[in-house]
Amino acid sequence: MVQEPDPIALIPLAAVLEHDANNLIGKLYAAADWLGGDPAASALDEARLALADAVGVAHGLQAIFHLQALGNSHDGAASSQLFTRDEQSRLLSRLAESASVQAKGPKESLLDARITIGSQTLAAVLISAARLLRRRCGAKALIQLDMERPSPRSVQFILRSDVDRAPDARESQRPEVLALALASANLKAMGASWTDISERAGSWCLTLSWRNESR
Repeated sequence: MVQEPDPIALIPLAAVLEHDANNLIGKLYAAADWLGGDPAASALDEARLALADAVGVAHGLQAIFHLQALGNSHDGAASSQLFTRDEQSRLLSRLAESASVQAKGPKESLLDARITIGSQTLAAVLISAARLLRRRCGAKALIQLDMERPSPRSVQFILRSDVDRAPDARESQRPEVLALALASANLKAMGASWTDISERAGSWCLTLSWRNESR
């Protein structure tokens, strides 16, 4: 049975989300300041960076809110869809904008695979995980996404970082961590699962897989 979010569990989440929302507002004000008057070329560069950062924060907040709402969401198995080139491209674009994730373009081997948890839920999980990984490994780390199809009824998405860094104790209160934890029961009900693999030297991976029905 899909579970509703526990209001008590949302209290610490609300506090950190307020902090992130304030950061987003600050980044937008910074971009506006850089663009004020007759901006120089260097000011335009700074404005672009501020706006890109703000877009990443906005994507992250949207993903967290989506995972929180899964208990009332209809973006589950009933809305499964083919993982078309357009769907793959949209996912890769959002990951690049939200956490500077690098990935090769759409894969032909996945075009007849079905996203059984819904494309928005898939994006929300991967964006939350990618932003958590980016926060852990730093702005200069290389984060890549590998999309694989180990069997006709399974699809895997693996986020890899070239930096091996243990999580900070404070990470447990990050909104991405809390949202993923609260969403886990709902994703299992949709036939999805993920596994954290943090012990590999030089990498940190998140693998998401689900039962994939044939077309």
